Amino acid sequence: MRRIKDTFDMRASLSDGALSTLSRRVCMLLRAGMTLADALTAAADTKNRAVRRFLSCCADSVRDGHSLADAMSRFRRLPVSFVEAVRAGEACGRLDVSFELLSDHYERRRAVKSRVNDAVRYPIFMLILTIAVAAFTVYAIIPAISSFGGDLPPVTRALIRASELCRTFGISFAVAIVCIAAAVLFLSKTSTFSFIFALIRLRLPIIGKMLRLRAAAQFADTLSILLSSHMTLRDAIIAAARSVENEAVRRCAAAISDKIADGIPFADAVREAGCFPVEVAELCALGDRCGTLPSAMKAAGIMCGSEARRRADKMLSMLEPALTIAVGVLVTLTSAAVYLPILSVYSSI
Repeated sequence: MRRIKDTFDMRASLSDGALSTLSRRVCMLLRAGMTLADALTAAADTKNRAVRRFLSCCADSVRDGHSLADAMSRFRRLPVSFVEAVRAGEACGRLDVSFELLSDHYERRRAVKSRVNDAVRYPIFMLILTIAVAAFTVYAIIPAISSFGGDLPPVTRALIRASELCRTFGISFAVAIVCIAAAVLFLSKTSTFSFIFALIRLRLPIIGKMLRLRAAAQFADTLSILLSSHMTLRDAIIAAARSVENEAVRRCAAAISDKIADGIPFADAVREAGCFPVEVAELCALGDRCGTLPSAMKAAGIMCGSEARRRADKMLSMLEPALTIAVGVLVTLTSAAVYLPILSVYSSI
C-alpha cells in the first residue's frame, strides 16, 4: 500500500456551500450503484478548482487501498466533523447516509450564515451609500451654491458651513479612520484582541443576540454529527467548539469539556457556561436523560438556526425603511439647499 498522496492544495478552504454540494453529489452517485472511487471521480467534475483537486486526490488514495476518512484527514482545513462522519459511515457500511447527513448539516449552516451576514452587511452598505451621497454633496454641489451670494436660506447656510468644515478636515478625518480600521484589523489577528472584539460583537444590540444564536447553531449541529459518529462526548465538544466562528463563544464552548471532566453533568455544564440559550441546555438535559443526545443536539441546532434567521429577517425589515428614510432626508435637505436660493432669485426678478 502506497503512502497517501498529498497533492491537493492544503492551503485551500472549502466553504459550507461547497461541502454541502459535494456531499450531496457523492451520496447520489453511491446510491446509483457506483463504487466509491468512481463516485468521487464523477463528483470531481466541477468548476470549483479546490473541490476538483480535493475529490480527485481522495479518489486516487481510495484506489491505492486507503480509507476515505484517512485520505480526507490529509486535508488539514477540512472540518473534523466531516472526517469523523465519513469514518463512521465507512465503519458501518452506510457511507451514503453519512454524506446525506453532512449535506443537510452544511446546507443549514450555510443558510444561517448567509442570512445573518446579509443582515449585518445591509446597514454597512447603506452607510457607505449615505457617506458617498454626502461627499458628493459637500465637494460638488455646495461650492456651487455658495457662489449665489445674497441672503441665503438657513438650511443653505448650514450646509455651506458643514461643507467648509468637511473640506478643511475631511482628508485628515478619512486618514484617521483608515488608520483606526487598519489597527483594528491588525489587532483582531492576535489572540487577546480577537477575544475582546468577539465579546464586543456579542454585546451589540440586536446583532449580538443573532451572532450568539448562530454560534449555538454551529456548535449544536457539529456536536450532533460527531456524536452520531460515535466520538466520545469530551472529544466531540472540543472538536465542535473549533467549528464556532466567534472566538469568545469558541473558548466558552471548549471549557464545557473541562467541566465534564470535573464530574459536572453535560446539561449543567452547558448552563453554567452561559454562552448558549437556555433552550439548548434544556435539550441537552432531555437528550442525556433519554439517551438521544445526537438527536437533541440536531434539534437544538435547527432551533437556534431558525431563530437566527427569523431575527435577521426582522432586523432587515426594520432597517430597510429606516435607512431609506435617512438617505431620503439627506437628499431632501440637499435639494432644499439648492432650490431655495434659485427660487428666491426668481421671486426677486
